[in-house]
Order: sequence, then C-alpha cells, then structure tokens
Amino acid sequence: MPILKYIIFAATLVTAIVLKTSVGYVNEDLIHHFQGYILLPFLLSFIYHHQFIVSVVCELIITSQIISGVLLYPRNYIKIRKERLIKDLCAKLFNNNPIDHRVTLFKEVNYSYAVWRHICCLCYHLIRPRYFFRFKLHLMAFPLPGNYLIVYIREGSYKTSRTMFRVEENEVKKCQGVVGFFRFQKGDSAFVTDLPDISNIDLDKVNLKARKKAEETKLVLEYMRKGNLRDIESLKIVHQKARHFLGSVIYKEGGKPWGMILVDSNASTNPFTPEILDKFKIYSGLLTCLVS
Repeated sequence: MPILKYIIFAATLVTAIVLKTSVGYVNEDLIHHFQGYILLPFLLSFIYHHQFIVSVVCELIITSQIISGVLLYPRNYIKIRKERLIKDLCAKLFNNNPIDHRVTLFKEVNYSYAVWRHICCLCYHLIRPRYFFRFKLHLMAFPLPGNYLIVYIREGSYKTSRTMFRVEENEVKKCQGVVGFFRFQKGDSAFVTDLPDISNIDLDKVNLKARKKAEETKLVLEYMRKGNLRDIESLKIVHQKARHFLGSVIYKEGGKPWGMILVDSNASTNPFTPEILDKFKIYSGLLTCLVS
C-alpha cells in the first residue's frame, strides 16, 4: 500500500508538470495534426482554449504535491520504521507466531480525536452491509471524556482494530483495560499473566447480576478484575481475550507519554521468560528513540 501511494503521488506530480510545460506549445496546427486520434484532439483543444485555467490548476497541483511530500514523507518514513520494528519484535519474541501472540503499538490521542474516530467507526459499521448485520448496541456507547489509546501499528490478528482504551493520569478506576492500567503505572515494563480462558464463552448470555453465579460467570468476573475492565460492555469490544500481557510506556521528547507498546498472548502458560523480557526492554527503548 505505501508503494502504491508513492506511485500515485509521482504520477500526479509528473502529469501536472507535463501539462504545465505543454500549455505554451499547444496551437491550432498541433490540434489538426492529431485529428485522427480519439481523445487527444479534445484534450489539446481544451488546453488551447483554457490555457490560463489549466496553468493555474497545474501550478496548484504541483505546489500541493511538493508541500505534502515535504511535510508527510518524514512522518511516513518514521511510521514505516516503526512497523518494521514491531514486526521484528514479534519475530524475535515468538518466532513470528501471529495466531497465539500479538504485538501492538498504541498511540495516545486527545478526546476530540477519540470522538471523531468513534463517529467515523460508527458510520463505517452502519454503511457497510457486511458489518451492518453484525452491529451491536454496545458499539453505540459514546466515549467518556479523557485521553484514549488507539491501535497505531499491530502485528497479529485484528490489525485494523478500532477499539480504544481510556487512560487517566490520576485515577486508575477511569483507565480501561490492561493497557490503560499499564499506562497509569508509567513504568518501563509491566506484565499481567494467567488470566482465565474465556474465549469460548458467549458474553451475551452471561448474567453478572445473578445471585448464584454460574462457573462461566465467575471466570468472566475474574477476567474483568485482572484485566482492569469495569463492565461487561467494555469486555465485549475487546476482540481477542488474551491471557497474558506485557507492556511499556513509550515517551516522546520532554518525558510526555506518546503511547504504549503491548504484547499479548493466548498461550496456556506464561510465555514471558527472562530472555523475552530483556528483548522487550531493548525494543521499547528503540521505539522511544524513534518517537523522540
């Protein structure tokens, strides 16, 4: 996809430059010379009779492409480097096993961006037929005020997940999920392991208010407690109910949090060996250098 973007960018820029350069050379003799062609005479005639408009439009396209290239290329280049780093981290830690393990780079965004993202995602689910028939009411829940962690880069399942996790500087109860809890702690690395396996439990049938708790309900409650989830609706929006988590805060220049790096796993036993923890710390440091 990035290569396609660069091809389109280059093609647009070259086309605008060619048109801008050819405006002064188009005349009636040239138009008559290409009368045998289908579209070329119409194009040349339009350029000849609207030279000023064509020149202005081409100038605007060239200027905008150059400015966007200068401003956006460094960002895209840095993101590509982050993507390679995340992919390399997944390969180094778990031999690139995206089924049982994931590596996610979360970016922290402000409330206005979170609201805009939520509205866009809601429209996306309502417009597309494939998602419309799977639409559930908990997706309507509007985000509460605060900063949010969004999926920026992910190696593993649900790469384009639109799930957001609320974070709060001073109140852990307002933080969502394990990643929100790690963000609240602001440590170099933290981990939560051995959460119960609830991957085969239908959460729509779980009744947390029942006096006599079923075994499945007890497992869900334990998962929510260890996973820092305050209600069942927050649990429902999590696509993959992982059992082991390892995370670290990524800081930008000035010491302000930029986001989080999180490793989650569905393994039956704790996969975070001392060797993996050491490698994770090294890559966390590299990501901090890239961000700052």
